[in-house]
Amino acid sequence: MEPRPMLTQYGANPNSMLTTVTGGKEITDVAGTRYPLISGTTRLAYHTGTQWSVLSYVSAFGISAPPAATVTDYWDMTQVYLPDADQNIAVMANASYQTLYAWK
Repeated sequence: MEPRPMLTQYGANPNSMLTTVTGGKEITDVAGTRYPLISGTTRLAYHTGTQWSVLSYVSAFGISAPPAATVTDYWDMTQVYLPDADQNIAVMANASYQTLYAWK
């Protein structure tokens, strides 16, 4: 670990896709690779070690409920092991009691 000022850029490129960060969690895959995951009101992004990558939204089973929240709606995130794929996934929720988002 190394100390750095709170408002300095993390990585080689700024994460300009988020105006307000409304959630964050570090997700670890089964091989031990760590991925910082952050969210805004309508999009999420993860850090690959050199840059931020924006996640795309794909609906499941024809149900389309893309993320749509306000700056006061914060994301809840957790990590869950998916045995069928032998992989950890991120499960997230925001501004809805009926919608969950997953990232593998």
